Amino acid sequence: MDLLRVLISEGNEKLGAIPNVSLLPGVSCAACSKDTCLKGGCYAAKLCKLRPGVARAWATNYLIATQDRPDYFRQIVQWLGEQRPPQFRWHVGGDFLDQTYLNAVKLTAAAYPETSFLAFTKRHELDYARTPANLRILRSCWPTLPLPEMSGPFAWMLDPKQPDPRIPEGTILCPGDCSQCFICWALEPGDHVMFKKH
Repeated sequence: MDLLRVLISEGNEKLGAIPNVSLLPGVSCAACSKDTCLKGGCYAAKLCKLRPGVARAWATNYLIATQDRPDYFRQIVQWLGEQRPPQFRWHVGGDFLDQTYLNAVKLTAAAYPETSFLAFTKRHELDYARTPANLRILRSCWPTLPLPEMSGPFAWMLDPKQPDPRIPEGTILCPGDCSQCFICWALEPGDHVMFKKH
């Protein structure tokens, strides 16, 4: 594993220049299956098909995270210490692998209080107690999955052809440009945002 490097992206078209780290979708998403997100239009899975280089990078990150997790987080922490970004996004693709992984994400955020961290998750069964104030975790609500039994904040997938009737009125619609918005970074428990299927 010493020769493998964690790829931290410097941004993308939607995020702008917000750095982020991702894992391979599907295999890293315990809440997903071919009958839920992957079959229903997971944008990260689509991106992997369109851009093989992205798929290889995310697969490498997943390999390091599963085979040598201390090194995975060591590399991310080292990068954060050198770059000191104002924002950092966990998982454009992928999800928290397990409780130990989530705990390491919490510790990483606590070590860099000047950086705002953001993540979306379908791992609603994990323990999110004692999450640092600079780490915002949105509970992803997918049409084919049961709602999480927690206070949120919540992120909904909006399929214009088949809208989820559970989306509350007054839910904020994502304008599509994270670099000019930052709404998700400020959402509180009970708040809702939705993203058009893409």
